[in-house]
Amino acid sequence: MTGPELKKLRESVLLSQCALARMLGVSNSLIWCYENKKTPISSTMAERIKGAIQETSENPALARRIRKKPEANPEKKEPIENDISKSTDRAVISTESTHRPLPDLPRTITVELSPESIRRLGQIILEGIRAMREEPVAIKPEVIQAAREGDRYRARAQEILNGRR
Repeated sequence: MTGPELKKLRESVLLSQCALARMLGVSNSLIWCYENKKTPISSTMAERIKGAIQETSENPALARRIRKKPEANPEKKEPIENDISKSTDRAVISTESTHRPLPDLPRTITVELSPESIRRLGQIILEGIRAMREEPVAIKPEVIQAAREGDRYRARAQEILNGRR
């Protein structure tokens, strides 16, 4: 793969940290989206994301994993945990794509969203699938901007995936 091809590939990888998170109003979401020439998310990826969300929503153990406030006890001086995994649900989404190989990405991404955001994301994706069948989806300016700044967002995403917040 040549330099310009790699640059084009990186520019086409869109992070929800900038685009989808803005639509959802969720700052801690992390979803890799792929852009082809007509739509911001390919139908294959939309189906996989939809499946992961459905699986997460139907799992009672994940649905109940909501942060509980620690009881106020001045005698105990334990630090208050601020671990995102204890306050949100998770869904593992495959990054493998049938229409475009992405060898430099991990095979799965853990998506961390609140139950309400998972439902909202599901609605957005279902609307997107419907729109793809009816007419080409217009790419929003912030999505194009996210693509242009892909390397910066990608580096931040990798830090999040590696546990450095």
